Amino acid sequence: MTDDPPPAADPTPRPVIAAFAAAMERTLARHDAAKGEWRDEHPYALLLALEQEVAELRCAYDGGLTDTTLPDTTITVAEDHAALGGEACDVALYAMMLLDAMGLLPRTTDRGRRPARTRQIPLP
Repeated sequence: MTDDPPPAADPTPRPVIAAFAAAMERTLARHDAAKGEWRDEHPYALLLALEQEVAELRCAYDGGLTDTTLPDTTITVAEDHAALGGEACDVALYAMMLLDAMGLLPRTTDRGRRPARTRQIPLP
């Protein structure tokens, strides 16, 4: 056993993350024309919206449960995969918006499309 630091993480997203991120982008793009900047929302309002989306994800998932009263009941995955995937994307997007509104992600403009220009202060 050595005290070597762990190897640096590969910056290339894993295929499963890239696929989910693409689904998130499609969901976000569908709403671009109708929605404003999420940074205009109070973070607590975004947290409440996130909680609502989690409840909707639970409802979409529960649509596939056959019975929850018996411990040995067979549980099936929700049949409506599109609804389940859409709600999962909504949850992830609201989590991202919350962190962004709190200033915990890199600053961007145009609903996250472009990096924000920041004034560079030269260091001596």
